Amino acid sequence: MSRRLRLGASLACLGILATGIFFALTPPAPPGFDAIKTQLGDIRTEPIPGVDPAVDRYRYLKVSGAACSDYYYSDSWASSVDLPTLIDTNAGARVTIYVSSRACAGFSTGGHGRVAALLYADQLYATDEYLHPAGNRYANLPVAILLVAVGAAGLFLFWRAR
Repeated sequence: MSRRLRLGASLACLGILATGIFFALTPPAPPGFDAIKTQLGDIRTEPIPGVDPAVDRYRYLKVSGAACSDYYYSDSWASSVDLPTLIDTNAGARVTIYVSSRACAGFSTGGHGRVAALLYADQLYATDEYLHPAGNRYANLPVAILLVAVGAAGLFLFWRAR
């Protein structure tokens, strides 16, 4: 093997090794949220299973043109962020609903999606999930380990074969 070819292959292995270390040290991007700009349709309330309806209930917002048939939030969350009580008289109001990008995706299409934030009457009402999205710090680790192993093995083999 020529000296130039060995040098080029070694630099490629160093690049792979450096990429693996970079992936190991940087966390992945936080999860994204889908924004659904629409008008409110039917609004209904249902009890939360196992919870007294006088204490807390789910409020379902029916919207058109979205992946889920409706989106829900709990009345206790709404009162904690001072969201006005949405009832049928609010139908037709313009809202933007922020939901997890995986809500009602794939086979769940047409189901119920949980509201992460709600823009209503020009005010944003957000959950902790929306304000402080949790990221899996170790999501890049399998790829990082693979790249480091391939880069180190390549360097070892090229320099050992001298």
